[in-house]
Amino acid sequence: MSFHSRSLLKSAELWSACAAAWIAACVPAFAHGFAGDRFFPATITTDDPFAASELSLPTFSEIRQPGPPPLKVFDISTDLSVLVLPRTALTIGDGYSIQKVANQNARTGFDNATLSGLYEFFENDKHEAITSIGLIWDIGGSGRHSLGNDSFSTFTPTFYFGKGFGDLPIISLS
Repeated sequence: MSFHSRSLLKSAELWSACAAAWIAACVPAFAHGFAGDRFFPATITTDDPFAASELSLPTFSEIRQPGPPPLKVFDISTDLSVLVLPRTALTIGDGYSIQKVANQNARTGFDNATLSGLYEFFENDKHEAITSIGLIWDIGGSGRHSLGNDSFSTFTPTFYFGKGFGDLPIISLS
């Protein structure tokens, strides 16, 4: 079996496991991300510091890199996060990438899969503050090597912090 076939098979197994976990864990959805009156939303570039069950529907991004030769990268990615214990969540994610260099055939394939854990260790509603720690495992060799995915795994410790300013004193300038 070729490397590309094995990589594709690993990614298909990963996506199938994610879909099965999501279908099996259908539970009512509740709002999360609040500390007191402050809501901390997740965005495309930043993550919220809250441990919760959530599904990030496919995120699409396109990046044009000038240079000789110019490169266009189109990514589709998704994440599934499951609250496994109170204040503790596990997340699995993967993406599909299309890289097109001018005057060449496009290279396509899956990115390295990621598995991460997050533990929310402090929340203070009165001061609208929250902190969490986590660990991200980029699973080496699970993505297509020709796209620039590493064949070795990396572990990245993370620290998440959110602070609202609703508890600051009001100062009059007059």
